[in-house]
Amino acid sequence: MVYGELVGWAGKKPIQPGYTYACAPGTNRVYVYRVATVNKRGVAADLSWEAVKRFCVDRGLDHVAELYSGPLCDRYGQPDVDVQQWLDRRLYDDEFEAVPLSPDSPCDEGVCVRVEGLPVVILKAKSPVFLGHETKQLDRGELNIEQLVSSENGGPGV
Repeated sequence: MVYGELVGWAGKKPIQPGYTYACAPGTNRVYVYRVATVNKRGVAADLSWEAVKRFCVDRGLDHVAELYSGPLCDRYGQPDVDVQQWLDRRLYDDEFEAVPLSPDSPCDEGVCVRVEGLPVVILKAKSPVFLGHETKQLDRGELNIEQLVSSENGGPGV
């Protein structure tokens, strides 16, 4: 199973208004963030992050940007990485190897922290500025394609 973030356009509509990630109208891209195999008992086993990157390179796929790799805590178990430093920013514009945003995107959506282990744990930290952008769209009654598909398939939608 390959998990990814689809960005850009679905036909003439942006997948997420204000966040087309510099894709030309009518085009889109997928950024892989997780690859897992599932055995016949239904048990999933994730590839390591290094293996995910190799999987993508071997198949000509893009993977999400890696901003940091290393320990999250110091030798005493105290947090040593502040995820807040990557929120409410346009990371590509700040010269990180991130996906370029469209001019109308206020900041990156957020970041994920991936903790290698059994199982792999992926935690998402969404940008407060992005959440405000998304809330304004919902207040205007605008659903993005992800929310529409989720609600059409019996998911929570909004």
